Amino acid sequence: MLPTGPAKKVSVYVIEGQTYHGVACYAAILDYLFFRGISDATVTRGVAGFGTDHKLHTSRLVEVSDQMPVKVEFIETPERVQAVLTKLTEIASHGLVEIHDTYVINPTTSKERSEPAAPPVKLESKAKMMRILIGEHDRWNDQPLYHALVQAMRANDIAGLTWKKPTPKPSMPPLPSAS
Repeated sequence: MLPTGPAKKVSVYVIEGQTYHGVACYAAILDYLFFRGISDATVTRGVAGFGTDHKLHTSRLVEVSDQMPVKVEFIETPERVQAVLTKLTEIASHGLVEIHDTYVINPTTSKERSEPAAPPVKLESKAKMMRILIGEHDRWNDQPLYHALVQAMRANDIAGLTWKKPTPKPSMPPLPSAS
């Protein structure tokens, strides 16, 4: 929870169909902020808008419905904003990042105000690698199984998570027939 006092309000504008490493850009931003301990963030989807291309995008037109503006907003201390800004601008490379000075009024008890927020901790230790092999069409709760596994591992702070689609093996040429 943010203490009462000066803060920064950050708004990140991206397009719904924009991706970052194969993930929706707004979702990648939200994940990044979540795992960096940002106090809270909100994603808002526009129903109509236009960008620097001056083309009108509206959710009523199916062919451009993935081109709707999306805004990710959060408020944090100036130091925490500075710590996430470089990666945030990388993720939103084709979008816009806007930062405003603001003042947070937090009506908490005086005991809660006096306790400083714990800084993020970098964990360093030996690790084990786990490889999970699944079928491309495996599903769980109406979504691809690999999405469910990624979400579950992120929710449990599993580090270094990647998934990749296997490359098909070349077929063997036929053996020559004995004539």
